[in-house]
Amino acid sequence: MRKNSLLAFRWILPVLLVVQVLFLCITMFAAGDTILDGDVARQYTHMIAMWESGTPFVPDWVYTTTMEVDTAVLLALPFYGLLGDATLAFCCANIVNIAMWIGFIFLFCRRVNQQSLLRINPWLACILILIPYSAGNLYYWNMMFLNCSPYTFKVLLPLLLIYLLLTPSPKTPQKHDWILLTIYLFVLGLTSLSSGIYVAAMGIAPVLLAFAVLWLYEKVPLTLYYWICTLGSVAITLLGRLVGLLMGVDISGGYMNLNSMDTLAANIGNNLVGFFRLFGAVTRDKTAVTRLSGMAQLLCWGIALVMLYRCMLVLLRGVRGKLCVKEYPAVYLAAPAIWNFLLLTILDTHYGDPYFEVRYHLIGGIPLLLLVAAHFPKAHWPSSQRFRYAMRTVGTLALCALVFLCDRRAYLVYWKTDGTVGINAKEHKLCEEIEKMDVTDVFVFQSNTTTEICGLLDRNHRYKLLWPQEDACYLYTFDAPMSDIDAHPDIGEAALVLASGSSLSELPPYLQNVTYYSQTENYTIYLLENGSLPDGLVGLPYNGVGLDYPNSTGYTYQGSIDQNRSLDTEGNFGVVLQSPSLSLCTTADISLAYSSSTLGMEVLGHVTIRQGDTVVQTQDLLAADSALSFCGIPAGDNYQIEVELLSGARITLDSITFTPQQ
Repeated sequence: MRKNSLLAFRWILPVLLVVQVLFLCITMFAAGDTILDGDVARQYTHMIAMWESGTPFVPDWVYTTTMEVDTAVLLALPFYGLLGDATLAFCCANIVNIAMWIGFIFLFCRRVNQQSLLRINPWLACILILIPYSAGNLYYWNMMFLNCSPYTFKVLLPLLLIYLLLTPSPKTPQKHDWILLTIYLFVLGLTSLSSGIYVAAMGIAPVLLAFAVLWLYEKVPLTLYYWICTLGSVAITLLGRLVGLLMGVDISGGYMNLNSMDTLAANIGNNLVGFFRLFGAVTRDKTAVTRLSGMAQLLCWGIALVMLYRCMLVLLRGVRGKLCVKEYPAVYLAAPAIWNFLLLTILDTHYGDPYFEVRYHLIGGIPLLLLVAAHFPKAHWPSSQRFRYAMRTVGTLALCALVFLCDRRAYLVYWKTDGTVGINAKEHKLCEEIEKMDVTDVFVFQSNTTTEICGLLDRNHRYKLLWPQEDACYLYTFDAPMSDIDAHPDIGEAALVLASGSSLSELPPYLQNVTYYSQTENYTIYLLENGSLPDGLVGLPYNGVGLDYPNSTGYTYQGSIDQNRSLDTEGNFGVVLQSPSLSLCTTADISLAYSSSTLGMEVLGHVTIRQGDTVVQTQDLLAADSALSFCGIPAGDNYQIEVELLSGARITLDSITFTPQQ
């Protein structure tokens, strides 16, 4: 009887793991592109741009927080090249991601179990890691195993370093240790290139610090292999960041700010609450305990408390000097959590989230799940067989309930009780309306999420974001090519989209000359006669055709601007237009379009291009012409265009075009 029950217990974990993997894969494929939010859409679009440009360094790309090559983007690229569908490519990439984690956990547990008193159950560890404790943008499931899985490599790297440091023969490492060390350093270099020092500071540093402490206490030797693991981690981090700077990858993911006296007290509490939020124990809304979602929360409370208990147990035993050599793997697993709790207390950790960026606890939290799946030395457990059987039964039932209830709760995040699926139905509807219009460019006012999602769903149109700034409105982007934030000549008619709650009166006059087209539940669509009018960049800082207007960002002028953004000098003379400092990324021709009705004057004034204090070229404004061109202006910075009129002259200055020389 006892043998049969033990056999049943042994089969439960593999079955649960298969069920969990099937749940993650089936829901991922079934949801498709209905679960794409703005952040995900940006990363999908970036992946497509990488494939089309043939390089991860997409030319003229505007980065937001990271370069995104340390996410599932890396895994999705070959699938996109094969399938041509971004959503399907990321689904396939996440299957590889899940398989990679399962394979690594089994490998990790085998090494730990062979040379320590810890006994980590690999089946249980995999199940605990694959459970979607929380779902939604920037939460557990989405960060690890859904869509772009942006934290999968960030979390895996510290565990891989721990695995390498636990080699049984540091003086003569095995061949596969050297292979994994090479992979580790390569991926660490990628994440340093992509996300700055974040992963090194929050994940790698505590593991290296734990190793240094053990070395100081003469518990581990310092061999050539360990030198490469430790100093190599530091060197490759600095090298990755240096390559990023040299390649012009301007990211903000590596910057960290300390709390001020106004935010420190609140952040201490939010830090701890953020840990429980990440693992599904605390939600934004109150939940009845008797509901299934409430029961899921209670079980998540249990798993989160066990994680913290195991972490504190290792910390206290280590401080008291009661950890034996065979228990040192637990020190490595607890170190990232302790380190992250300390640093996240003093660092400012709320940007998009008003309380705390809960995803920051992933690097320290997931190693604790491995501690939860570990059996410590038998001396810590009662010897009663009945007690062990009872605990095994209760634990198995609790685990089954945790898997079922967390899966159900995650499922309901995207499959609503009213029958709707996903989070972007309104964007799908907008794309359907735009498809009926005979336009290519679509300008969306003050809704970056709409711009990003529709830009991915509808690849037949170019969606661009219009963003209000002081008394003007400019093209803006959070993660896109520079061409999306500049005006382009000869666009012709374009669509203008306003979300519910916005009105035309919020737009500058030159964007109010529109014709009503149609309306959805969430958007109003207009037809803009001249799609070349919106702009955001000045000069030519990217490889394309640039278009500036007299009232573009930083330009100063005398006179009045009409609905076509043309400048009427109204009899003013002297300097009537002056540009800000302009950059040219390549040799370019600069053309000014103008007109004049001034009689009796052949020369109206002159246009000067300076670089700093040096005059590059000067040309006369002739009354008989309608355009003036400067040819072959070399690439460089700190250019300035100045238009000066003679007394009595009056012109209408339409635009300034920057055209790269072929």
